[in-house]
Amino acid sequence: MDSEKIVSRFSIGKLSFKNRHITGNTKFSNPCIGYVLKGNGLFLYKGNAYKASAGDLVYIASGTRYYSVWTGNPEVEFYSLNFSFSRLQSMSEYKFQLLKNYPPSLFHDMYNTYEKDDFLCMSAFYKVLDDMYKKLIPTTKNSAMKNIEPALEYIEKHSNEEISIQQLADICCCSESTLFKSFQNITGVSPIKYKHNIMIQTALRLLSDTDLSIEEISRETGFSSSNYFRKIFTGITGTTPKTLRKNHSS
Repeated sequence: MDSEKIVSRFSIGKLSFKNRHITGNTKFSNPCIGYVLKGNGLFLYKGNAYKASAGDLVYIASGTRYYSVWTGNPEVEFYSLNFSFSRLQSMSEYKFQLLKNYPPSLFHDMYNTYEKDDFLCMSAFYKVLDDMYKKLIPTTKNSAMKNIEPALEYIEKHSNEEISIQQLADICCCSESTLFKSFQNITGVSPIKYKHNIMIQTALRLLSDTDLSIEEISRETGFSSSNYFRKIFTGITGTTPKTLRKNHSS
């Protein structure tokens, strides 16, 4: 077997919780796989929002930091697989991604044989890895991506400030129309949507880790008013800041 693909550590568990829940803001030191059994998850990673539901595989690469909002009726349930390769940089070209409608059988096999039959468990796990990495798309920075990288980095560092398309275009040394079109094509969202996703990611951290009021969080994240903050927050997460904080706390 290729030494790059030898797994040195592996564990699997089944997690569940009721109604709505916030997770994230932990930087993963090793790759992780989530497989959704019940409920729905919204993942905010950098400036993009990804939606996962029952039957979806979530691949979380080493070094990833994200927030997720889980919604269950009445509960959320998923498998969580943590692993590491014998070589730290193995498969580092694959970043955070979702694989929709992924077959569940091998995950059930892993969970049911974990700590009971190591050979069967690891056999099922290697089958998942082999199939998963064939379906994941490796990250390659083409010239188009490199052209808008300064804009992405600027938005991520200054998300709580007012940012215009002209500013971003100037940073990338191109016209406003070229910047907007390239940004939309590469990220899948507009610059303002990308910025909003970053702002809401920050808001989720403040809602879960601090006692700041909704109005204070609105100001801290850079929204012009608390009403506008609530509108954008609800549009992205599907619930209000107050409701999410209450459910998360309980």
